[in-house]
Amino acid sequence: MQVENLEMDGRKVEIFAHERPEMLLIQPSGSHETNSIAPEVGQIEAESPTPFAFASFAITDWERELAPWEDAELSRREGVGQQARGSLASIEGTLLPLLQNRFGPLPCILGGYSLAALFALWSACETTSFRAVAAASPSVWLKDWPAYASAHRPHATTIYLSLGDREEKTRNKTFARIGDNIRSYHQLLTEQLGEGHTVLEWNAGNHFADADKRTARAFVWCMNQLQTQQL
Repeated sequence: MQVENLEMDGRKVEIFAHERPEMLLIQPSGSHETNSIAPEVGQIEAESPTPFAFASFAITDWERELAPWEDAELSRREGVGQQARGSLASIEGTLLPLLQNRFGPLPCILGGYSLAALFALWSACETTSFRAVAAASPSVWLKDWPAYASAHRPHATTIYLSLGDREEKTRNKTFARIGDNIRSYHQLLTEQLGEGHTVLEWNAGNHFADADKRTARAFVWCMNQLQTQQL
């Protein structure tokens, strides 16, 4: 697998690619994930027979660049909730065309962990560019997410959801609603996409356990589903 580092729209992008990839994987990644991306890609490679190109899209300000709207429980800083559309524009308008020009018009999976996973779910409702979403422990506790999800059907055909089995077991009432919210969203996706096109998997532990491994499993599930759909 070849590894390449480049700069795009002022952002660092790290690309891991097989010689003849069949799918494109994109993940918005924060500085806290710098050392976990390579192990995550290695796990995807070990668990999926499908050759792929994986692009890690650097996020320098996690809340500002990924939150689709403001929420005081997430951050009270100015500008939070105003830059997600710009992040999506960079992915859809610059990164994805770059990957498609290099590797071909391959199906693309957008994924991530935590707020990046929520960003991926939101993006799938805003554009038709992504065939699947790999959302590991998405921040579906965010204010107004259930209302947004009910009003916006995703354009992706395949969506993976997961959550740690201790994430909803907290005294913080805002964060505690993540369990009910993700169950409700999975039910809605099942109705919208159909059985077999979505799944909700539960992982042992809290929100901070094995993020790279959980995200790798999310991508692998989506890759396997897309391969099955193409047969």
